Amino acid sequence: MSGQTKSKRKFKIIFSSLFLIVFIPTVLLLSFLELKKSGFFLIKDVSFQIEAPNKQMGFYQSLSKKVEHSISMLKGRSYWEPVLPSDLNLQGQNMWIEGYSIYKKFPNQMVVKLKASPILFVYKKNGKSFIYCKNEKRTQILPQSLDFLAVPVIQLNPNDESEQDDILLSKIKDFVAQLPDDGPISLASIRSLRWDNKKGFELEMLPDGVKIYLGHEDVKTRLTRVTRVLSYLRENGIQARVIDSNFLKKVLVKPRSQP
Repeated sequence: MSGQTKSKRKFKIIFSSLFLIVFIPTVLLLSFLELKKSGFFLIKDVSFQIEAPNKQMGFYQSLSKKVEHSISMLKGRSYWEPVLPSDLNLQGQNMWIEGYSIYKKFPNQMVVKLKASPILFVYKKNGKSFIYCKNEKRTQILPQSLDFLAVPVIQLNPNDESEQDDILLSKIKDFVAQLPDDGPISLASIRSLRWDNKKGFELEMLPDGVKIYLGHEDVKTRLTRVTRVLSYLRENGIQARVIDSNFLKKVLVKPRSQP
């Protein structure tokens, strides 16, 4: 092979390398800058989703209106610009939000997914209603918001100090955390719940208003025992007024016909 042929081949290799290394990236960069200048990469569509228990979804959708404005403010930002927690402004009154994640769809869409902390119960005091979430955060809500919830409602003593309330709420939280989502005695089937220093936990059930006393100790075992009794009564069409488990190994049932 002649020296001239070798030189031509070497020139072709160098030219091809420069074309790949310089020309193509330059064209891509200029195209990118032009698209960026034209607003091609600006977020035009921002939507959000809520991850929450199915039976509480309606309630959380009503609360989500408070964060809708903050999330809509992300429109007009660059697709390439990172989103910081402070940009979403999810603090303060939105204590029900346990976490979030952000998904971007090229070139100008964004989806914000909010993870809601499950609501364990609602408590009322001095005419105000609050939700108590699994993450132990509390948020005041409007009374009409209760229509969307299927959780126990607790009425606190208006004369108790906040420290007493905290002790009671912690006790109720530990109890409610043991309840299943569905079943004869579950989050959805309890109309109200209260704590009595003598009788312990007292439940009022849906839909018939039967009252259940679970006592102070070994509540989990008593809960299992009472669940079996309540299932038997309902399967056999027996209307009970009170189911009392404040006994060592038995459950007392007072029919609705008795005073």
